[in-house]
Amino acid sequence: MDEDLDHDGGGRAWLIFVAVILMTAAAGAAAWFTMGDGSSRASGTPETAVLGKRTTASTTTAAPATTSTTTPAPTSTAPTTTTTAPITPTGRFLAAGGTSEVRGTGTVHTYSVEAEEGSGVHPDELAAIVDVILLDQRGWTAKGYAFQRVPSGGSFTISLATPDTTDAICAPLDTAGRFSCHEGHRVVLNLTRWNEGTTDLALDLNGYRAEVVNHEVGHELGLDHVGCGGAGLHAPVMMQQSKGLDGCAANPWPALDGTPAG
Repeated sequence: MDEDLDHDGGGRAWLIFVAVILMTAAAGAAAWFTMGDGSSRASGTPETAVLGKRTTASTTTAAPATTSTTTPAPTSTAPTTTTTAPITPTGRFLAAGGTSEVRGTGTVHTYSVEAEEGSGVHPDELAAIVDVILLDQRGWTAKGYAFQRVPSGGSFTISLATPDTTDAICAPLDTAGRFSCHEGHRVVLNLTRWNEGTTDLALDLNGYRAEVVNHEVGHELGLDHVGCGGAGLHAPVMMQQSKGLDGCAANPWPALDGTPAG
C-alpha cells in the first residue's frame, strides 16, 4: 500500500530529511575539531577531546638542566672563600670530613679543622685552604715537619671562630676582637681577619691567611716569638708581624724566614 503515497510530496519530504541530517553532521564535526586543537579557546591553555569530553591538558615544564659544579682544587697560594651567610656567634663548631695526604718528613702531626656554626664558612671549604697552607713546600714541611689532616682526634685542632668566640676561647689573652691565638692544642683563627685580612701587612688575603695559620701552628710545634733578623730580610713567621716589622718584609712562609726580600 505504500506505493500509493503521493510521489512528489514524498520526494520533497525525503530531501528535507537528508538536508537536516547533513547539517547536523557538519555541526558535529566542527565541534569535534574545535575540541581537538583548542584553537577557539580564548585562553592559552591547550585542550584535548577525550570521548567528546573537554579536558584541560596538563602542561609539564622541563626542569632546567643541572650542571655539575666542581670547586677547583685549591691553588698553592690558598684560595679565597666568599661568605654570604649572616655571622652569628654560637660557640658550636662543625668539623670538616675527610683526610688529607701526609706531606713532609719525620713525625706526623695530625690536625682537625672546624668552623663555628653561624660563621658562614663551610668547614670543608676551610679545610681545603688550611691543607694547602700546611702542605705547601714553603711551609713547615720545609723545616722538617710532617702533617696530615684527620676528621677527628688529631694532635691539634684548627678552629675558625667569630670574634666574640675567639676572645672567649683565647682568654685571658686579649685578642681584642681581631687577633688569633694558640690555646692548648688548639689554633683559633679570628673570622673577621680570615675574611678581610689586615692593612697592617703588605700581604693579600691569601698571604695573610698563610701567615696567621703558619704562625699559630708554629706555637703548636713549640716555637716562640722572635724578632726581625735585619732590615731588608723576610720577617720570620714566628715574629708578631701585624704588630710591627722593624725593617723586615712581611712573610707568610717559614721557608723564607730571614732570606733577602724583593
